[in-house]
Amino acid sequence: MKPLSEFILESLENRTSHIDLSSPCDLTRRKARKREGRNGLLQILELTDDIGDWGNRGICLCHHCEHDSGNGWCGNPLHLHIGTWKENWEMRPPEMKAKSARLGANARAKCSYESVKETMRGTVATIDENGNSVRIPVEEAKRRGLKMTTSRSCRITDTVTGETTDFPAQTKCAEFLGIGGGGLSTAISKKKLIHGRFRVERT
Repeated sequence: MKPLSEFILESLENRTSHIDLSSPCDLTRRKARKREGRNGLLQILELTDDIGDWGNRGICLCHHCEHDSGNGWCGNPLHLHIGTWKENWEMRPPEMKAKSARLGANARAKCSYESVKETMRGTVATIDENGNSVRIPVEEAKRRGLKMTTSRSCRITDTVTGETTDFPAQTKCAEFLGIGGGGLSTAISKKKLIHGRFRVERT
């Protein structure tokens, strides 16, 4: 039995050599699907899980079929591979990536002082000089040169590897990290590392 900590360092080709999409998706018992898919995959690959908390290592189950985490969650281990969050994000279909990019562009387009002044009744969400999330009048934010946070695009930096990943929407950033939106907002405002290694900032 090989330890998972060694297996995850192997090439993507090796980690996906077991994939067989000719087998049917497993869409039974929704709540148990993720756990069973994970355990089944470890068994098929003859791995021992010496990591435990995959989130702290940026590891997740990546889907090769259409039933991913946003569309039913297939638990067939032959449709899954053990990879990184970045790999999982990059495996999304081109049309889904394009949709996220459009949503991000639309959010940024709404971040003008004029539109914020109209929709937020003269106030704007911003991060003050002390790193706290506050709402202040638009004109004051403009005068003080503070960056508005109505745009929800984010950047994740892995403090261990130095890799950065940009997301057009804060919700996608939270999904990538496996945490809730509230926890992500708190981490951003207080400049805390997520899972002890990932720094998130709005862009």
